[in-house]
Amino acid sequence: MDPINLVRQRPFVMEDIRLCDFEDAIKETSLDSFLKRKVESMICQISASCPEEVKDYSLHLPSVRLRVDAGGFQTINVQQFGQDFVGKVANPDSVLLFQKHQAKKLPSGIVPSRVNIDDLEEILQKPGAIGVRDLVNELIGVISGIMVLLML
Repeated sequence: MDPINLVRQRPFVMEDIRLCDFEDAIKETSLDSFLKRKVESMICQISASCPEEVKDYSLHLPSVRLRVDAGGFQTINVQQFGQDFVGKVANPDSVLLFQKHQAKKLPSGIVPSRVNIDDLEEILQKPGAIGVRDLVNELIGVISGIMVLLML
């Protein structure tokens, strides 16, 4: 058997964006038009970076993937969005991939709160030597406000 050398391969580009970073641009236009412009710029990026002999897309359409961190924004229908790119990309039904990052969960019984820097400085400025155990006990007392953890 003789190996067959591939003359060209399908161009591929993938990007990740967070919608919260582009909040102002999305407010000016709709989310749909913002994402369409982004995908079109990715297609232009492929056409600019491909050699001349590969630019004939009739046989090998580029594959494009835009991973979107929706983070608080409404998502759009991915199949309807992809219909605008039929004949332009090889994967019009999977151009967009919406992800929602989940907040890290704290173990049960721990209440999230913020530590005030002034409180921390006050603890560190107390006279006498402060051990790590004392510092941790004071800090936990400041955080919870009610419950003080006694370390054994």
